[in-house]
Amino acid sequence: MAKLSEEILFDSRLIERHIRQGLTTRAEYEAWLKKLPDSEEHRDVIDMDVLTNGRAHDDQPS
Repeated sequence: MAKLSEEILFDSRLIERHIRQGLTTRAEYEAWLKKLPDSEEHRDVIDMDVLTNGRAHDDQPS
């Protein structure tokens, strides 16, 4: 079997399967998560009111 890249091995959608299959351990996964860079500056803030009501609070009539 070919060696999996870290991105595939530790993919959040696959990690439980990979741990069950013995490809990695929970401790290795936790260590990998801790070494990931902080990407907070790339976040998007979503106003849930805009999504559910179609407009921001400031746009609502009094």
